[in-house]
Amino acid sequence: MKIGEEYFQRLLDGGEDDCSAVHELDALWCARPGRSESNQWFGLSRPEFDVHLVLHYLGEVGNGGHQQYFLNPVGRYAAATLDALRRAGLSEVHATLVEACGVFPGGHIPPDTTDRRDVVEQLDDDGLSLLSRMDGRVFSLATRGWSQLLRYLRDNEADVLTQERA
Repeated sequence: MKIGEEYFQRLLDGGEDDCSAVHELDALWCARPGRSESNQWFGLSRPEFDVHLVLHYLGEVGNGGHQQYFLNPVGRYAAATLDALRRAGLSEVHATLVEACGVFPGGHIPPDTTDRRDVVEQLDDDGLSLLSRMDGRVFSLATRGWSQLLRYLRDNEADVLTQERA
């Protein structure tokens, strides 16, 4: 699907609703033919992939907390999400995910869903409390992150929706 440069620029500008603009940009590159998890960066450019991972992280935590994030398939990408948060300049959200990852041995998130589930299901009250506190921190930080995500996409404009722009 092709989009006009004017529309693309309007989305990058964000305006009054940066959140909607980021989500619309993500929807456009996610509709790209041939995009697959088996491709490097899912067949996205690096900045598209980064924002995509950040959106999944924020969405999962917003829906069911860090427990849901770690238990769902996207949890296997926690290390890549940490890198994406750092590249996007979301240092406070990055620090939150680092702390949440601390409930896993050595802070390492296993790629296997069963291994992640085993760790989460065995968390004690301290571990569950930590994840709950990190959930609240993400909720408070997420609203400030939309403009930063758009800035990151603007800074990397040459690598965003290159196939879709007419």
